[in-house]
Amino acid sequence: METFGFQQHVHSPTHTRGHILDLIFTRGDDVDLLSLMVIDPLLGDHSAVHFSLSFSLKKSGSTQKVIKYRNFKKIEPTEISKSVLSSKLCSDETDNYSCDKLLQIYNSELKTIIDDHAPEVNHRISYKPHCPWFDGSIADARRVRGKAEKRNTKTKLEIDKQMFKGECRKVTDLVKSRKKDYYKQKVPNCGTNYKTKIRQFSSHSYLNRRPGEPIHQLLQ
Repeated sequence: METFGFQQHVHSPTHTRGHILDLIFTRGDDVDLLSLMVIDPLLGDHSAVHFSLSFSLKKSGSTQKVIKYRNFKKIEPTEISKSVLSSKLCSDETDNYSCDKLLQIYNSELKTIIDDHAPEVNHRISYKPHCPWFDGSIADARRVRGKAEKRNTKTKLEIDKQMFKGECRKVTDLVKSRKKDYYKQKVPNCGTNYKTKIRQFSSHSYLNRRPGEPIHQLLQ
């Protein structure tokens, strides 16, 4: 289990015959074992293992950031025209202002008008770091999938639905193929040490291996 980065925490017997049969494993730095007690409940031949953990939940391979944007599409042309006409930009009192003063009024008035009609909105998004196996073919396949999705959403026809599903499968199969090719190239760089290979592949959180699936199956 140490090869896969697991640590076993039960070190006292958990069976009446003095064996350690009940185990607690953790892996990674994000999990901390706060307490562990082996208690005999006098109900059978096995002891009860009481433990508490401290860990953080996070989405694998993703990062969040805050973006700012304005929804200019919702601006009514007639309304924003009224705001411009009623502002200092169209006032007679600015006729004798200097060029610098006019530029300052221009910037401040337009910003105020834009803030009124299209206020700035903060939005939190999740994105994944660049994957080393991502290439142009995957990008092209995803664009074709996006077009198929829009067509399916617009028409609601069964044929467009099936075409969209087919494009989804193409993207999934292409990503799996590129990912497999990438890790096949990484194997020779790890030498003959199997532990080094395991650490190399386990270090990538975007491997997306199913629980219990051996790593060697990804390289077949």
